[in-house]
Amino acid sequence: MSKTIRSFVSVAGFRRSATSAALACFTAVAPTTVSAAQCPFDNGASDAVNDGLVLTRYALGITGSPLVASTKYASLDPMQVKNNIECVGCALDMNGDGAIDTVDTTIIARHLSGFKGASLTAGLALGVAPSASRPTTAAITSFLASGCALGGAINAWTLGGNAFGAAGVIGTIDAFPVTLQSGGASVNVFVPGGDGLRIVQSGVASAPNVINGSTSNEVVAGVRGATIAGGGITDGTDPGYGAAKRNRVTDIYGTVGGGWGNRAGDDASAPNSSVGATVAGGLSNTAGGGGSAVSGGSANAANGLYSAIGGGLNNTASASFSKVAGGEQNFATGQHSSVGGGRSNQATGSFSAVVGGGGNIASAHGSFIGGGGYCCSGLETTNYPNTVTGRGGAIVGGYQNSVAGAASFIGGGYLNSITGTELTTYGAVVAGGVSNSVSANFASVGGGEANIASASNSVVAGGASNTASAAYSSVPGGLAGRARLYGQTASAAGTFSLAPGTAQATQYVLRNRTTDANQNWLYLDGVSETLVFEPGRAGLLDVQVVAFAEGTGFSASYAFKCHYVVVVGGAAIQPNGCNKAVIYESETAWDANVAFAPGPNSAFGISVYGLVGRNIRWVATVRATEVSGL
Repeated sequence: MSKTIRSFVSVAGFRRSATSAALACFTAVAPTTVSAAQCPFDNGASDAVNDGLVLTRYALGITGSPLVASTKYASLDPMQVKNNIECVGCALDMNGDGAIDTVDTTIIARHLSGFKGASLTAGLALGVAPSASRPTTAAITSFLASGCALGGAINAWTLGGNAFGAAGVIGTIDAFPVTLQSGGASVNVFVPGGDGLRIVQSGVASAPNVINGSTSNEVVAGVRGATIAGGGITDGTDPGYGAAKRNRVTDIYGTVGGGWGNRAGDDASAPNSSVGATVAGGLSNTAGGGGSAVSGGSANAANGLYSAIGGGLNNTASASFSKVAGGEQNFATGQHSSVGGGRSNQATGSFSAVVGGGGNIASAHGSFIGGGGYCCSGLETTNYPNTVTGRGGAIVGGYQNSVAGAASFIGGGYLNSITGTELTTYGAVVAGGVSNSVSANFASVGGGEANIASASNSVVAGGASNTASAAYSSVPGGLAGRARLYGQTASAAGTFSLAPGTAQATQYVLRNRTTDANQNWLYLDGVSETLVFEPGRAGLLDVQVVAFAEGTGFSASYAFKCHYVVVVGGAAIQPNGCNKAVIYESETAWDANVAFAPGPNSAFGISVYGLVGRNIRWVATVRATEVSGL
């Protein structure tokens, strides 16, 4: 509100004693906006010649017309002037001794003349405490700066505190800001009991430390730019939590948002060894790595460089760029590793990850576990972890699955394994199921139970107790099938014994190329792998041979039906031989025959004859119905 400024001795007001806080009668009128905390003689209309002289005469006990004689107030009623002086009361009592005397009026006159510091009170007897509440130059200077108010109508803030009888508010009601300024080491804003805000100089003007909350909260010496926004427990005063639990910042530019018992920094001797660590809140959390962060939770520790923990309980991120999103007792100890949640999971390999579950371990570089682990109810405490020890290996879920091969994968299930090492097992897969095993490069089991793929590129699609033990062999499903030779496909629906492959249908594919008219043999791998039947078995063979000359339209096909028996320790025999049929020949010089080579456990051979100058491709399919007598 706009007010008319007048000299305080010329303004009519009401009478108050010199011990009352009474500036209201002068601030009630003023022509411009002025601070409420303003001495009555600082309103722009007072001067040492007139006001100072009148005040000095008043202090000497002069009354009546001599009080205002030869001043600009000579035309005023002397009694009114006296009343105006007494209206402001203790606002004119500079040294606070309860009386307005020549000491006070001299200080006012000097103040109006521009005196400051020691010259303001030089040569004056200011009194001593407690009879004088402001017996020093510093106290009087502060009193003048505060607007000469001890409280009351003006509600000015003064050194030593105020008793307004109502809530005190520091602030502005216009568009201008409020600034707290201190020439000392800190600015302290305390709540009852001593806790509150402290803004502490750090030695770097642009990076003070800000401490709020409990007085036990600490920014250690040598740290700058630190912030403790609140929290902490002082001397065990919280009835629910016992002993003192302070928040601390031990490295430069660290931050603790709240909670208690939290620390930002590694607490090492150098305050710049863990720059910019942050704990947002929670209980007993530590952000010990440079640029590390803990958002909340309890007893979490992010000690790696730029590591992070979102929350949860007792989680650890100890490697550079490692992270734990939440959960309980999880560990991310490999560089760039991560754990999403769950309980007791470990991502120890670099760039490894465990999304969740319980007790899972991803220990190799780039390894991954999606979840699973603890089984099988909400109250289960037995640990059945999934483990990945092969580089780039992955398990999506399930429990007690393990991947040791590199770049290998288990989708889920229980007790599935990919064994070997990163050198011997690469790119293997178990899609799911129970107790399936893969132990060779690029081998796979689709699912089912107790299936084994133990040779490179071997496949068991599903079923139970099936085995693919040769390169490129396969079992499509069923029960107790066994593919033991290169490229063999075996199908079974049961067995006569515990061993697989005692009652099954199988298929083999053989091949070779001829460029002459000599006898040549077909092989399972086109080079050297022969078809050898196991001892103690009998079977019926259906053999088809097809030939085609490269770059021509010439071709041929042959069919054979053979019965075989291989006795234990003996040679293969053919009780009725093999029936042969020539289905087609473009050139009669071509031919194909089948035979068992002599000797124990002899191979079943397919021999072919071509022509000189003809590049002929030969392919044979052998379908066998096999039974074991063992």
